[in-house]
Amino acid sequence: MVRAFALSGEQVLCAYEADHAGDPDHVVGASVAWFGRDAEGEHLHSHITGVDPGLQGRSIGYALKLHQRAWALERGIATVRWTFDPLLRRNAFFNLCKLGAFADRYHVDLYGAMTDATNAGDESDRFAVCWSLTDARATRAAAGSEIEPDIESLAASGASVILDEGSGGRPIASPPSGGVLLARVPAEMTRMRIEEPALAREWRAAARCARRRVRRRVRGDRDHTQWLVRARTG
Repeated sequence: MVRAFALSGEQVLCAYEADHAGDPDHVVGASVAWFGRDAEGEHLHSHITGVDPGLQGRSIGYALKLHQRAWALERGIATVRWTFDPLLRRNAFFNLCKLGAFADRYHVDLYGAMTDATNAGDESDRFAVCWSLTDARATRAAAGSEIEPDIESLAASGASVILDEGSGGRPIASPPSGGVLLARVPAEMTRMRIEEPALAREWRAAARCARRRVRRRVRGDRDHTQWLVRARTG
């Protein structure tokens, strides 16, 4: 299937560890994307980007995404889209802060039941990501600047926390009161799914509650929604 994507002109990227013992072409990361179209025009849909778990944290995924950005721009595509679980803090930071993308939609149980090791036993809620490759955020991120808001300053200026972590790691959902809304997600949702599935389900329900409150607050105004979910989720 991946070979068919590549032969048909879609994007297939691999990262190699050239000095791997006995295998000079040892793959340590990969990304697959294809051309798509929605109401806003053409984009590249990035279906999956992954890195060998033992090599995460070494900017391999970042290098793959920067190559994806350059590849798309060379072909006149200025937007890349994909999805990620809003309760995975590491992914949220990478997508929103490291790459300078933003999330503009929250889909409830987008893919239905999933049986893989990462998602089994949970529902597949997803943020839809829009990476506008030529805007100021993405350009700064591509130059190496992480796009992190100042949470302390936002809180001091009246931002309200609509989702937080309480005693025993349980979620606390609160009604919005400020102009900017902040939400915290658990540090290890993947581990929680396996070791504490009931707690993981509580977090899923709390995130959906926060989503409903955001939707009521902004009344479907997409620009405001983008701003609300750009903040780092730590």
